[in-house]
Amino acid sequence: MTERSPVEGREPGHDRAATGLDPLRGVTVSERVAAIPKADLHLHAEAGPRIDRIVNGENGVDWADWKRRLMSDYPPGMDRLNQLAKILDVAELDARPEMFQARVRDVLKDSAEGGAIYAEVRFGRETVLRPDFMERFRMAEAQVAAEHPGFVAEPLVT
Repeated sequence: MTERSPVEGREPGHDRAATGLDPLRGVTVSERVAAIPKADLHLHAEAGPRIDRIVNGENGVDWADWKRRLMSDYPPGMDRLNQLAKILDVAELDARPEMFQARVRDVLKDSAEGGAIYAEVRFGRETVLRPDFMERFRMAEAQVAAEHPGFVAEPLVT
């Protein structure tokens, strides 16, 4: 039986080693285990990082450099906290139906590319009360399923 890396076949943007977080580095998985359908059961549709990636491209902001500059240029307190709000107006962008759909698609695509055939994505109460919530969720799901046949997802309220 041959062995393969658990992240083999993922796009370069999904390389956990680039983030410094790679808990399965060096762990090999048998083809039999790798072939078992996967489910992502606790995904968060984090607006900030997802919208950053959508707006700024796959690489987005160099958060490590941004954090170093923030910590060195602004002392603890309100000045530093105010800098956090200047990155992107996430609420304004996420209020746009096409941006919200792109954010949902981004989280679902990550799950499908990681090998999942089913995903449960958690959203806050305010988000699920959007009038277009289910319509946009299903549209994003259909886009991902077109690229990954058989993939399905359901939203959950947190």
